[in-house]
This record gives sequence, structure tokens and C-alpha cells, in this order.
Amino acid sequence: MSYQPNNNKALGKLVAWGAIAAIAMVVYVASSHQADNTIRPSAMSNRAVDGRNPILATLEPSFKEATASGVGVVILVDASGSMGDTVKGANGRPEQKIAIARTCAMNLVQQVEKFAHQYPDKKVLMGVRAFSNNCTRVLVPLGPPNADKAAAGIASLDANGDTPIGDAMIAAAKDLGASGLTRTHILVITDGENTAGYNPADVADAISRLSEDRRPAMYFVAFDTSAKPFAPLVQSGAAVLSASNGPELQSTLDTLLSGKILVEAPEPAKTK
Repeated sequence: MSYQPNNNKALGKLVAWGAIAAIAMVVYVASSHQADNTIRPSAMSNRAVDGRNPILATLEPSFKEATASGVGVVILVDASGSMGDTVKGANGRPEQKIAIARTCAMNLVQQVEKFAHQYPDKKVLMGVRAFSNNCTRVLVPLGPPNADKAAAGIASLDANGDTPIGDAMIAAAKDLGASGLTRTHILVITDGENTAGYNPADVADAISRLSEDRRPAMYFVAFDTSAKPFAPLVQSGAAVLSASNGPELQSTLDTLLSGKILVEAPEPAKTK
């Protein structure tokens, strides 16, 4: 006897597979719609919440009344994966950008410490943070500059993850706002555009709306990358510079430190 297929059974299987396919399509469409309408921090940056800019609402509770005369600076160092790439170093040989950043950060701490010793009556605070992996990490807590204490934190700087520049700027602004200092600065070293968290241009815009005594000056050094993506930050008063290799980075940072950040000091008292 020849085999006769069970048409009802085959039809049932076809209907079942069709139902599964339909459900899968609904899930796909729903998930795609949800992804398309997800509001990320960068998209929310300039949206008012109860009539207030959400970035300002995040920053303002951290600020003390700015009454203390002095200088405060937070260095923000890109620790994303691309910082593991190499460029020309101080000796002319290829060197990892993250290693160059470690050297430059230590050099900055040493210079600020020297400045603080020259002006013992002036309050000087410095901090260093790394940003990657959708977060910022404190390498050197904001406080009186001390190269010996800063060495271990800076030595831990390594390269991996993404580039949350805007979030790092918020963290630095909070640190400085809590210091109560009247003159503060944020110095960003990065080798790429923002890839996570708040848009740096939105954060810079929010910072520019703070009162003058609370508003940190902002400096961006595009290291081995184009400075063009950071051009919108200039509209908020930020200075944007570029450095293509290790020697240029160190020179640019030295110029910013001596010409902008530490320029506000009075002349040292003359000894009798």
C-alpha cells in the first residue's frame, strides 16, 4: 500500500509556522519602534524639565557659594580603546597614546604643585579623572596638588571602552562647583568624538549659562584627531586646540597651563 500524506496534519503545521512568523514580525516591529523612540541623554540634554535645563538641574545642587579666591582645575583624560593606538612619542618613536597621556598628566600635576608652592597664600586645587566605559573614574581626587600621591592613580590609567566626554564634563563641573573657588577650569584631553552619554556641546552650553563666579573655563585638546567635531563648543566659550603627537600634546598642555589656567596669580612677594 502506498503512503498517503496527512493533509490535515500538514496544514496544521503550516498554520503553526505562519503564526510563529507573525508573532516574530510583531515583536521585531515593536522592538524596532521602541529603539527608534528611545530618548538617550544626548537627545534630552536641552529639553526643559519643569522649566529647567536638566543638565543645569544636575549641576546646581553640587555648587557652593563661590567665595574662596584661588584656582581649581580638573584634568579629564580619554581612556577609551582608541587611546591604545600609537603615535610619535617624545623620543620620536611610536608610543601608545595612553602612555603619553599618563606622562602628560603627571607633568601637569608637578607643574601645578610647583605653582602652589610658589604661592602658599593662594588656594590651589587639582584633580584628574579618566573617562571610558560609559563612566568617569577618579584618578586623583580634587585637592592640593601632590605629585607623589597622584602617581599611583595616574599609573592606573589604561585604554578600553567608549568615550563619554559630556558625562565627564558634568562630573568635573560638580567637583569644581563643590570647591567654592571663584576661578575654575576643566581641561579635556581626547582622541575622538563623544560616543556615550550627554553631548559635550549640550553640556558646554549648560555650563556657559552658570553665573560667572560658578562657570568653569573649558579647554579641549583634540589629540591625534580632527578638532572640527568640537567646533560647536567654541560657541559656549570653550577653547579648542589640537595636537597630533606626544611632543605637541605636552607643548599644548604647557601653554594652556601657563597661559590660561595659572595666569591669574599675583606676582610673588619680594623678599626683603
